[in-house]
Amino acid sequence: MPSKIYAEPDLDSIGQDWQLPPEGNGTEPGGGMPEAPVALSVADILALKAPEQRVLIEKVLPSRGAIFFAGAHKTGKTVVAVQMAISVASGHPFMENYPVREPGAVIIVEQDDPAGGISVQDYFKVSPVPVTGLPISTFVRINHYFGPTFSAWLTAEIKKVNARAVILDSYTALRPGRERGGDLVKAESDEITQLNEIGLNCNCLILPLHHDSKGTFGMDWSDRLPGTYAMGAGSDGQIHISRFRDSLDDAKERILRVRTRHGEDHQMVIRFRKSTLDYELVFDGPAACMFPELQQIHTEFSNGTFTPKELYQATGLPRATAFRLLARLRAAGAVTWRTGGNYSLATEVLIALQGRVDA
Repeated sequence: MPSKIYAEPDLDSIGQDWQLPPEGNGTEPGGGMPEAPVALSVADILALKAPEQRVLIEKVLPSRGAIFFAGAHKTGKTVVAVQMAISVASGHPFMENYPVREPGAVIIVEQDDPAGGISVQDYFKVSPVPVTGLPISTFVRINHYFGPTFSAWLTAEIKKVNARAVILDSYTALRPGRERGGDLVKAESDEITQLNEIGLNCNCLILPLHHDSKGTFGMDWSDRLPGTYAMGAGSDGQIHISRFRDSLDDAKERILRVRTRHGEDHQMVIRFRKSTLDYELVFDGPAACMFPELQQIHTEFSNGTFTPKELYQATGLPRATAFRLLARLRAAGAVTWRTGGNYSLATEVLIALQGRVDA
């Protein structure tokens, strides 16, 4: 209750209300007051030794901590996650292009799909990488949720097999119920911090799968995690998979984006292969997000050259938009400027697009 002041003696009562608790009644274990914070000087900060930044999969996964793997429903999160698990457990390059730097055991917790074991089995059966004997442990519909019991169980399992990666499918299915009137930001922050600390302490990467929030449609891909701002702030990064906007329902291509706290952003166009139930790399780099526009240019001009005027006349783009697109594509190395004001698609882009046509 707030104290009311009517006269000077009332100030004494306020002082009594605000007195620090006596020794032995503090919040620290064993009683006593918590230690006062210690400030670091500039010299102290400069003397700190940063931990070595290692990677699990080159350009894709850091070696430890926790990062989210998000995307809309049925975009391929589980497929890609299992593909990552097979690469880490086998040491085989991810999508044949990204080397595994620290191969080892993998733990999969399938909590989202009631038939999770069968779904994972389907991926294993047709995997182009042999899976027999790989150190992959799969748990289906466990009885634990995020909290002390879950943390103790997961830590023990990681140490038992010396796991290098843990895939949690999904964050929503493993999240406990929320108390009415509770601090949602604090709850989410505690859960993510707990996962991150497990990964750091066990030298392991924790990869929780999560769905996009419907209310974030149209926002930047890195802002689509549901929940509070604690979701992104507490983790070491995020991977995101999505369809290209305006693509057909049966389109096999996806864009996979990676952003980690200590690494460089990376994005890639990947294509689903029905025969092996996995994805292959089409091409990667800063031009990946402009894949539909590159497809359209290839359809209109094939392997030939074109001018900006021919581009906006053939595609129906506004003149200013066509020039902006060409500037972005040129900066990304996806088109080459030639004499006479002509442009052409870069060789690696042509190879990737031609491969799509052949597929």
